[in-house]
Amino acid sequence: MKRFCVIANAAKEGASEKAVEICSYLKKKGCCAFLYTEEYDPYEKRRISENKLDPGLECILVLGGDGTLIQVCRDMLHCQHPVYGINMGTVGYLMEVDAGNYPTALDRMIADQFHISQRMMIAGEVIRKGEVLYRDVALNDIVLDRLGSRSIIRFNLYVNGEPVNRYHADGIIVATPTGSTAYNMSAGGPIVSPEASLFVVTPICPHTISARSVVFQDDIVIEMEVDATYRGGCYSVLHFDGGSHVELIPGDRVRIFKSQHKAQLVRTVKESFLDVLRHKMYEG
Repeated sequence: MKRFCVIANAAKEGASEKAVEICSYLKKKGCCAFLYTEEYDPYEKRRISENKLDPGLECILVLGGDGTLIQVCRDMLHCQHPVYGINMGTVGYLMEVDAGNYPTALDRMIADQFHISQRMMIAGEVIRKGEVLYRDVALNDIVLDRLGSRSIIRFNLYVNGEPVNRYHADGIIVATPTGSTAYNMSAGGPIVSPEASLFVVTPICPHTISARSVVFQDDIVIEMEVDATYRGGCYSVLHFDGGSHVELIPGDRVRIFKSQHKAQLVRTVKESFLDVLRHKMYEG
């Protein structure tokens, strides 16, 4: 790799200065490196202007935390540029190296000593009165959650049109393998190898002792229907990777399926999935 773009989360202390430093380092190594000129805050201003990117770009270096990396992958959905994470946050489970260790990692990339980890993404649609109201994609998860401090929600879950269960719960998580170590894990769901291709469905605080996580193959369509007859009102919200969201009303239907796009994460550190899990989850 010789052509890089550096995107820094403007909200992270020291990220902008570190981005300039990294660009200077790459140029000294004979690479083409440019700093994404617009201020990027993944939770305020998400969209990356594709016309501001070099047509010959080979890799995007992302300075921030897991949230920044996830949002850049979503923004670059149609460009499919490989993305590399340099951690300016705390745990940084998805990030490859900490900011102080970037020279060795970049040298490996320049020498083509890396591999690309292909990650499943999922798409979601909100359907209201037969019309698609909203659609988006996620790398980690799509979450149906109760809105504010209102009472629990009641909803029906279907797979390929077949009823699975009716839930009284705070919500439900539909996670990818990459997202299995995020909210899904906190809610008691299973951890899945990140390069697998499947769905993990985990209820959030279900009001029953029988509700458990379920793992499905990747060629299904998951649907959730907010119960229009429930006396509690069932006002709820659908989150995509904890960022973009849409408020739901009783009778809305959510359809979730495998996206045709994948996130491409560059890996330079020779650590297995279990190594990363042990170092960042158990020991970190």
